[in-house]
Amino acid sequence: PAVGQFVPHHPPRPGAFRGPGPYAPPPYPPQLPPLGAISARPYPAPRRKGGPWVAMAVIGVALVVALVAGPTLVRALGGGSSAAPVTTPASTTAPSSGAPSSPSTGPASSSPAPSPTSTYTPYQVPPGKWKDLPKANPSSEDERVVQVSRLYPLQIPASDACPTVGTPKNKAGYRDLSRKIIDCQFAAWKPQFEQAGMTLSKPTLIIFNKAVSTACGKASAEQSFYCPATEEIYLSEQRFESSEQWWRLHFASTLVHEFVHHVQHRAGILDASMGLAQGRQERTRRVELQAYCVANRVTLMTPGFRFGQRDYSTLKQWAEQGEESKTHGSRASRQHWWMRGLEQSTVGGCNTWVVPASQVT
Repeated sequence: PAVGQFVPHHPPRPGAFRGPGPYAPPPYPPQLPPLGAISARPYPAPRRKGGPWVAMAVIGVALVVALVAGPTLVRALGGGSSAAPVTTPASTTAPSSGAPSSPSTGPASSSPAPSPTSTYTPYQVPPGKWKDLPKANPSSEDERVVQVSRLYPLQIPASDACPTVGTPKNKAGYRDLSRKIIDCQFAAWKPQFEQAGMTLSKPTLIIFNKAVSTACGKASAEQSFYCPATEEIYLSEQRFESSEQWWRLHFASTLVHEFVHHVQHRAGILDASMGLAQGRQERTRRVELQAYCVANRVTLMTPGFRFGQRDYSTLKQWAEQGEESKTHGSRASRQHWWMRGLEQSTVGGCNTWVVPASQVT
């Protein structure tokens, strides 16, 4: 079946501005999850004194989003070798067959041990003025799934088990660190799913360095994305080539963002979103803004990611600047949901499905 367009992550260029690609959600057989890749965004490097910067967005849910930055910040993405895609050893768990576990809502029937949590004292972000979200008011089963997920009352998990993120010395180190981050995210989220009466599978992590064909379509060597059809996270090896001082935040946020898309998929949110009466672009904005919101909280709270003042300033720049995107949100919407996420303790604090369309423009 047809799939959404993939747009490669081009390296930032002085004075250049590249906007997001168009969104065209694919048709898919009823027995399968939506065939579409949810792409990570190639973050812009922090603005340096005297240097201009640019922002850009790359595809999500069969589209592209990102906010990309300035001239003095990024080495050109490497050309990549001709080797075949590499599936990292500890993350080769085959995706589960069949549809995701039932996304039933309401109080969980059991209360297992809480997810791995951290005693780490995170950076204290400047407090925002966040209003309580509207109450859910679903009028269909698909609306119920996205508005009243059992995950929403639960804590957004952060784990001391996640590795300290630095810049790997080589591609083998890059693969190993990527695998460990996916493993620690799975360990942190799995108890939350169990407490909600749902099942979380471990996504397969595939690191690749040339154009690749997937169940969600073909992708260039420069992309990283999540494919819900096979529960696979594809991480471009060329991201290793783009490392500079901002690489740590970029890398950690990318992997967490992709894992949150897996969380949305296993909770039934991605599949249910395709059945909503809302327009395609609005549905996609709600998916992506929710993922950004949750992922930013995880990035802040995870000790190994070492989120601090400089990271806060960088994240704020990424949220505020860049092109208006019909599929990933206006500057105002990005700023609201990205920064709101830093202060939300529960998944429900990032419930983009209950707000009016005017808040996800």
